[in-house]
Amino acid sequence: MHKKSLWSGVAAGYAVSVLASLLTAPKSGKDYRRKVSSGAGTVQQTPARIKGKANARSDKLYESGKIRYELLHGKLDNIRLEARIKGASSMQYQSMQKPADK
Repeated sequence: MHKKSLWSGVAAGYAVSVLASLLTAPKSGKDYRRKVSSGAGTVQQTPARIKGKANARSDKLYESGKIRYELLHGKLDNIRLEARIKGASSMQYQSMQKPADK
């Protein structure tokens, strides 16, 4: 099943259940209109609220990844530096061990 059709079915089921509960509840028309209008406002605000949360989470993940990258890159630079130092000292040690050609 595709995600789009799943969410369409969930939304349709939600709308039908809201409508059924409104029509079967023992309230006056004025109360229904007030309830429907407040519910419509909530529904209209939901996408913006979800988008804001998604953007905040995305920014947080980006910053976390950036910090981890910088830490790993710094560790890699330290390893490279240590390797160069060890390589240079090893070459110096080997040059001292070779007998001089006479």
